[in-house]
Amino acid sequence: MKRILALLSIIFISGCAAVSMVSNPVERASFTSFQIGEVQEAAVGNPMIVEEDASFYEGIIATEDFQPPAQMGSPPYPIIPAGAGFKAYGKLTSGATLYREPNKIISQKGSWNYCLAVNEMNQVYGDAECVLGFVRDWNLSGTPFKPGRIYQKGSFKAEIVYNGKSQDTIRLSYREYHDDLARPAFYQDLSYDLSESRTIGFRNMKIEVLEATNSDIRFIVRSPLR
Repeated sequence: MKRILALLSIIFISGCAAVSMVSNPVERASFTSFQIGEVQEAAVGNPMIVEEDASFYEGIIATEDFQPPAQMGSPPYPIIPAGAGFKAYGKLTSGATLYREPNKIISQKGSWNYCLAVNEMNQVYGDAECVLGFVRDWNLSGTPFKPGRIYQKGSFKAEIVYNGKSQDTIRLSYREYHDDLARPAFYQDLSYDLSESRTIGFRNMKIEVLEATNSDIRFIVRSPLR
């Protein structure tokens, strides 16, 4: 038992460092992909229209489910699910940054607040005791995390995607995202017969179609979605 405790002490103390707090303010982005009255182009399969109004902070995101390695003598930790976001918490004297998960991860194995250690190349290499700076190196060649925006509640994004043309009919799809913007909260397929009118509408948006083929579309936005 004493030998196990000594080994655990070495694991933790080797990763111990002073932690200096970092600020990670929430930022705001308001974006439209078009200018009213100007000619726009989009290739098939790509968004014709993007409107975004979002609050976010820069962080680290899990790109797939990940099981952190178990510590010697302890049961497995809860899986970090794909899409989990981590916010910068503190800086270590080694140059690494600690990122904290703002919400507890709930699983059948219980709940857990993860704190990840990220090196200067933005690679997650271990977990940590955030307040004291103890880091447990996973000793893995790679982990499924990447830098990205962590979106806040109330964020919104909408896209209209061009899906091609069949005779006089063009096909579009509408995607609407809320809060984390990870996946569409609402999706709708649309079709318009250009022989009836070259001006198409969806919600508040009006679009004048100048030319449409199976490879691309040229158009003018007359009024926005929101």
